[in-house]
Amino acid sequence: MNTLKMQFRMNGLPYTLIKRNDKVALYGIGGEFTDKILHWEVDIIYIRKDKCGEREHIAKNDDLVVIEADVS
Repeated sequence: MNTLKMQFRMNGLPYTLIKRNDKVALYGIGGEFTDKILHWEVDIIYIRKDKCGEREHIAKNDDLVVIEADVS
């Protein structure tokens, strides 16, 4: 099975895999003009089965749902 890449670009920003287990992956995200890590993101790892076989992937922005919580 193909696993997640250690480094890639998404939405014009560099993502670097910091740590992972079988369920989630922690990525450091750099800026447009620097590879220095400015933000962190935790993503759920999904298994995709298609014509290319089984492979891991994370959700794209179009797949995400924003949930707002009232913490007052």
